[in-house]
Amino acid sequence: MILAGKRRRAVWLRRGLVMVLAALLMPVVVGAMALALDCGVMYLQRRQAQTAADAAALAGAYALYNGSNFSVAQSAAIAVGSQNGFTIADGDVTQPKSTQVAVQVTATPPRFFSALWGKGSLTISASATAQTSSGSSSTTPYSTAAVVLLDPTASGSLSFAGSAQLNAPAGVQVNSNSSSAVYANNAGGTAAPLDVVGGTRTHAAGWLTGTITTGVASVGDPLSSIAAPSDPGSSTNQDSFISKYPGWGSYTMQPGQYTRSVSLGNGGNFTMQPGLYYFKGGANLTIANGATVTGSGVTIYMDGGGTISFQGGTTTTLSAPSTSSNGAIQGIVYMQDRTVSTSPTFANGTNVNLTGTFYAAAAPLTFAGGNNSNFASQVVVDSMNLSNGTNVTVNYSSSKVAGKPSGYNYPVALVK
Repeated sequence: MILAGKRRRAVWLRRGLVMVLAALLMPVVVGAMALALDCGVMYLQRRQAQTAADAAALAGAYALYNGSNFSVAQSAAIAVGSQNGFTIADGDVTQPKSTQVAVQVTATPPRFFSALWGKGSLTISASATAQTSSGSSSTTPYSTAAVVLLDPTASGSLSFAGSAQLNAPAGVQVNSNSSSAVYANNAGGTAAPLDVVGGTRTHAAGWLTGTITTGVASVGDPLSSIAAPSDPGSSTNQDSFISKYPGWGSYTMQPGQYTRSVSLGNGGNFTMQPGLYYFKGGANLTIANGATVTGSGVTIYMDGGGTISFQGGTTTTLSAPSTSSNGAIQGIVYMQDRTVSTSPTFANGTNVNLTGTFYAAAAPLTFAGGNNSNFASQVVVDSMNLSNGTNVTVNYSSSKVAGKPSGYNYPVALVK
């Protein structure tokens, strides 16, 4: 009996100890529950606030993209915030740059168990900045400007002289931060919309009559993700063509590797078959002296220092492939090694029609001497100089931009 009593007392002691421990730990358990519940609510509210901020900023930027002023863009952002359940004050919608709309969203989620341990409201916030595509950063995969000039500092990155003209309805993006990043002189100029990181200058009847927006954000190279084509590794087609070509008559040119410079001229008629024309080790392609050159599904690539030149009354009509095949790259009619600064040249009464993207990221592009050039898609180069009566037209086409699916558009994009 005595032993049984001792056992019962031991059981009661253990039970009492458990109750004491439970009572001591209860605040910790309740606190953990409060923390878990309130943190979960705050996380959900934070995500909702970020979604609302993103949507509001995009709505504001889209209003700018469509030509509205900032007041209209601000109202659009506030309206979208309300649709997402958040009240956005006028002062929370700002315009850091002429092409941007920034939105700040603040919310006060309710307290649950945590109200046992403290008073006052919890506060969460989210922010977003969106920008129109013509002045966007690399967040936007493809700029919708007809011409993209990548040089970050050049004076006269886009320059005109001698009554030269540029027609580019979809606009020009100039990355240079120079105060004279665009320079129109001696009756040359453009009516194209200009988005310029730096500034513009006119002199001696130079003219810039389109919408000019300065202080925009610099864009990244819109084709930076596209790899250079592979070297075909054989010059058989080159040797066969050069051995048969006396400089006049009609000839067919085959794709492949070209390690020797090629000059098409003397009034000859040349047909370039579909595929990749890979000029290697500094080899050049010159189209001159009344030559007529045509080709469909063609990509010309310059590796190592070579470039292309159009001279002397030639007529050239080339188009890029609609799909990558036979080594050629979808949407690119001309591509130059990204590190090569040798300038492609269009001069002396030539007529050139290129369909597809013309791409020479490190090189200035030069037009001179009564040249007429038409590009259907996009020109992406380091800088552009137009002089001596040249007339250049670049008609941006969303269905022909290199690497971009037909109809796919990025009018605005989040940059923060």
